Amino acid sequence: MDFIFTMFNFYILDDDRTQQILLEKILHKLAEELHLSHINIEAFSKAIDLKNNILLPSPQNIYILDLELQGDKHAGLKVGKYIRQNDPYASIIFLTVHEDFLSVTYSYRIEALNFIAKNNNDRLYDTLKLDIEQVIRKQARWSFPSENILSLKTSTGVFRIPLADISYFTTSSKGAHSSFLFTKDNRQYRINLKLGDIEKNYPNIFLKPHRSYLVNPHAIESINYKEHYLVLLGHTHTKINIARGRYRSFLKEFAKYNI
Repeated sequence: MDFIFTMFNFYILDDDRTQQILLEKILHKLAEELHLSHINIEAFSKAIDLKNNILLPSPQNIYILDLELQGDKHAGLKVGKYIRQNDPYASIIFLTVHEDFLSVTYSYRIEALNFIAKNNNDRLYDTLKLDIEQVIRKQARWSFPSENILSLKTSTGVFRIPLADISYFTTSSKGAHSSFLFTKDNRQYRINLKLGDIEKNYPNIFLKPHRSYLVNPHAIESINYKEHYLVLLGHTHTKINIARGRYRSFLKEFAKYNI
């Protein structure tokens, strides 16, 4: 099974350095076997260190978490819940010597990809291979059609997000060459692109009610024709004004989406 894909990020959380080294060796070998062009591997011994370095949301992120850390049998689950709250697209794999903990993972509503016993290295390799192949297939589904996925620059690199998740962009007061992205579920990201750059890179996708905003037309919940403002899904307490000079053209453009 041959695959050629972009960067995959593997974050390991295990307080046993020997286990970290074993996992790193397995991942490098699997990357070679599966023809992954680029991988990034980071290993952490403490939950707080991983949390402080959590990746931007992406289906390219794979977290491998030991359930038990420093005697806390639920530590990995707590970290997994934190990851899931901040990255709905990542894959999470749990490692443990307590195979009877499987039911507990469901109570945390983490949607783990797998649950692997640590006491069999041969099984660990084979199971991780199957898991990574599954992530690769998921990643492939993100690649087509490309117009439904946006790749956006940030201070730490690039992350990809479905257009359907985006609510709006607004200018940043911290710099002329950056903006903020807000999602429908109230996540916020600082983007190293001006609104004009976003318009140029993704033409005919967003509407511009005001010079300081770009909105996803499919996220518009309501338009107040009398007071000239709109409200977006997930942001019912935020009124975005429609500039007087843009009002007629904005409504005309909005009508094209037949929403």
